[in-house]
Amino acid sequence: MKSLIAHLLCLLFPVLAFSQEMVKVNILEVYDKIPAPPADAQAAHSRL
Repeated sequence: MKSLIAHLLCLLFPVLAFSQEMVKVNILEVYDKIPAPPADAQAAHSRL
């Protein structure tokens, strides 16, 4: 029984690491789409 659990863990660790990496990539892609804050108040008002 212990060896079965060990084998399952060995199979799950790469899957978990890969899915975590995909989440990180998705978060970075969303973050890149957020526009930069305006440099000054005049630029901020021109956006409105």
